[in-house]
Formats: sequence, structure tokens, C-alpha cells
Amino acid sequence: MFNVAAMHLNFRLAAEALHLTQGAVAQQVRQLESDLGVKLFHRQARGLALTERGEQYHQAINHALSIIETATQRVTTPDNRVTVSTTPSMAAKWLVPRLTRFERQHPDIEMYIVASEKVINLQTDGVDIAVRFGRAPFDQSLDAEHLVSITLLAVCSKAYATTHYQLDTEADSDEFTVDDPKSFVIQKLIQDSHGHWDEWFREMNLQPARRMLRFNQTSLAIDAAINGQGVTLVPSILVQDHLEQGHLVSLWQHMVDNGFGYYLVSQKSQTPPEPAVEAVRQWLREEFACSKTSRL
Repeated sequence: MFNVAAMHLNFRLAAEALHLTQGAVAQQVRQLESDLGVKLFHRQARGLALTERGEQYHQAINHALSIIETATQRVTTPDNRVTVSTTPSMAAKWLVPRLTRFERQHPDIEMYIVASEKVINLQTDGVDIAVRFGRAPFDQSLDAEHLVSITLLAVCSKAYATTHYQLDTEADSDEFTVDDPKSFVIQKLIQDSHGHWDEWFREMNLQPARRMLRFNQTSLAIDAAINGQGVTLVPSILVQDHLEQGHLVSLWQHMVDNGFGYYLVSQKSQTPPEPAVEAVRQWLREEFACSKTSRL
């Protein structure tokens, strides 16, 4: 009540704003002055004027009320920030190129992306959703939804393929013929930390003829292939855009049947997820479904 009277500097106007009588407002202010032992207003013929102590008190009260209003808005306004954790390569090669579509569909949701290879704790690290490469079973405290299985592609730049492989003249597009897996033995090979080439050579009962160029991140292996430094063997979903844009060509497809894939992971809860979190989950499902369809 004091704050309203201080803003209007008039008991009548303050009473109208508070839907009270002028006498009730004046009485409450007199009671406050009595309780504080401080005169807050100069009573004048045409209104009020704050005393020096009253002006100081009014500024402090205004500041306190502003803090309360801000805190109330934060508590009552839905939290539209969703934290998504994924690997650096998945973030760089698949998620980031699709964020424009997400922003168009959900302009009111802020997606905060945490790109890291480290094992996270969804409960303590403040992560709402994780997109992770792995296979079942997962920890019982987690909900893990399978998004896509893994198909490996041996890819390289068109310039590298033109130099080392034969163009398939019967194909409608720029495709290269690789009929014999032994042809990879003598190539410059690029490998990430997942060791897909090592596993492939074991399955084919072959040995590479030269040392491989190795990276700890799949995205770096892909970039090296784009720059003509050799052939890398990586999940098709991570090079899908580069293939469509002509940055890379596919030489070999290798189906993987070991249960590994990309999963949508979240903490189990007795309560439904926040609407913003569920919107991001559904968008990820749809985008992965589109990615699977485009690979068929």
C-alpha cells in the first residue's frame, strides 16, 4: 500500500488503484509510519511528497518487489529450454544441419546442445535427452528408444575415387564400381576411434597394406575423406548429407548386425515429461525416421 501511495503521491489516486477508500489508505500509511517510527510523507494541500527517508524506503521496496515479481515469473512460466546431449560427430554431421527445421517448427523452444563423448548422468548433469550410440540392455533407470540401426559406408571424395576406382558407366549418377573387397587393402584408409576398418578387415580375413590415418572423432575422419585423404568407413547416417551434396561418394556398403545403433535416452520418471522436452523427443524421432527413409 505504501508503494502505491508513493507512486501516485496522492491518497485518493492510490485508493482508486487499490479499490479501497481514501481513508483506509491514509490510515494504513499512518500505521506504517508509527510502526517504523519514521515520517515517510509530507502531507501537502494538493497531495503528498516523500521525505528523504521515505524516498530511500520507496526505492528499496520497489527493488524488493521487482525481485519477487521476477522470481514469480520464473516459477510460473513453463521452462522451454531443453538440454540435449550427443556425441560431437552426431552433433556436427547430423543434428546441427537440421536445427533450422527445428527452429521453424518450434520457435518457442530453446535447444541447448551438449556435445561430448563422456558418459553423462542424466539425473545430475542437467540433461533432458541424450542421443547415444550403443546397444541394449541399458541401465534400468533409463528409457532407451531405438532410433536407427547402423549401416557402414566406405566413402571418399569424388576426386579420390576417380583416381583409384572405375566409374560405373551404366549408373545414372556418379557411382563407382568396387566388386572386390581386396581393393581396399592398398588404399589410404582413414579410421576413427570405433575401429570399423579393423573389424571389417577381420571379417574379410584381410590385412591393410599400409598404416591408417587415425582420428579420435568420426567427424574428423569424414572431413579428411572429404579433403581427399583416403577412404573412411563410417555410419551412413553421419555422411548422408555429404553424399547428397556431392562432397563424398560411396564405394561399399557394410551391414552391421551386432545390435549397435543410435538410441534416444532419457531418465525414467513417474511423471510425464515437460511439453517442450516431449516436443524435442518427437522431432528427433521424426528426423531419424526421415534419415532412415532417405537411405533406402
